[in-house]
Amino acid sequence: TCVAAKSAFNKDNYRFSAYQCDLATPDATALLARDLYLFVNDQERLRENGFSTFVASFTGPSGLDETAFEARLWAQLQALHDTDAPQSPWD
Repeated sequence: TCVAAKSAFNKDNYRFSAYQCDLATPDATALLARDLYLFVNDQERLRENGFSTFVASFTGPSGLDETAFEARLWAQLQALHDTDAPQSPWD
């Protein structure tokens, strides 16, 4: 288990968002991008308590095997990048 994540949870220094949509859909991307933006902007305050983490949960799709889930995850990450790129330089 990740020690940093345990520390963040033990100090209540995390953000959790549940999305009523499927991973890697336009709705998921818009909502996740908004919440990650808020999380990043809250980092100065969160750093005071050490490690912080963001947890996202989606209602679907269900029943995916590992390969299909990874494809969805990478598609979601690419969609986030595509959404963020016009506003933020490469980090």
